[in-house]
Amino acid sequence: MPSIRDQNPDIPADPIAANDPRVFVERAPHEEGFAAIYEQIVVPRLNVLARAWNRAAKQKRWIRPVIGLFLIGLLWTGIWNWETGRNHLSIQIFAGFITLLLADLVLRRGARPLTVPGRILRDLLVEATCVHVKGLTYQRVAGRRINHDRYVDLGMLPTYRTSLAEDYFEGSHHDMTFRMVEAELRTSPGNVLFHGLLIEIVVPQSFDGALAILQGEESGRVDYHRPPGSQMEVRGHPDFARRFVVHATTQETMHALLTAPMMTALVRFGEQLDGAEFQAGFAYGNLMLAVPMEGNIFDPSSPVTGRFTPAEDARLLLKQVNMPMRLIDTMHGIDPDTGGRYRA
Repeated sequence: MPSIRDQNPDIPADPIAANDPRVFVERAPHEEGFAAIYEQIVVPRLNVLARAWNRAAKQKRWIRPVIGLFLIGLLWTGIWNWETGRNHLSIQIFAGFITLLLADLVLRRGARPLTVPGRILRDLLVEATCVHVKGLTYQRVAGRRINHDRYVDLGMLPTYRTSLAEDYFEGSHHDMTFRMVEAELRTSPGNVLFHGLLIEIVVPQSFDGALAILQGEESGRVDYHRPPGSQMEVRGHPDFARRFVVHATTQETMHALLTAPMMTALVRFGEQLDGAEFQAGFAYGNLMLAVPMEGNIFDPSSPVTGRFTPAEDARLLLKQVNMPMRLIDTMHGIDPDTGGRYRA
């Protein structure tokens, strides 16, 4: 198969030393084998995509909005000066539809010229990631594949009125099935209560009852349901006890689920998130996690930064998709950063 330099002859002879943003270099255990897939799926499109990116980046963003406003003004001036158009509601409704269409095409979309090449890059990287992670499936439209209300019932998320969900991933790691979706909960369009990832990992052993593992100040838990059962005292793991408050329906449920490896896995998961206050729980046969994150989580950062950096975008997507697998690794005593063993 042609190499990345054969397909992109303008790349320097020593791309790693030149730090070329289109060359993917494996740096972590979860990236092993991805470079070859990246070359096969992403690299053949990079030249065309880079040219489209450069053209979009050079566009003067004010030109399309000015043209759009001019066309909209011209349309309504013509209708107003045309007696038949001024007196017929159907013509005015049709003009209103054309106005909305023009506003969407040249005002909203025209103000974000990098959206289209960014979306193409994103689709390529998602495809490469699904090939790399064996058995991983992806759906852009998520629907209700993960039930948000279960998180509310455990006191992990606040009550809400409307919800949005997209970018659904499902796979298996160490014989443990996981599901992950980007979700947003709101009381109104301008009041976002939660934006981030909802993750479910099927627990191999059956259990009764429910368990909530919460972070944050109690005073900040406005509009949250009361967690199940009562608050439990956790012993034997000081790091876990300092970070989390545990509620469980019974002592037996807590002891069965909160083993030393599990507590270590949740502590290390928080460290991997740079201290983000995620919430966790056990119910309905699953380990459930709500991870707050900002922005469009699985989208490339290139449209935001304005720089065409497909390799770093691929690295970020791999890290995000591997989030539940890193937690599963830690549960099995595997250090996800090195691939080696560690003691709980």
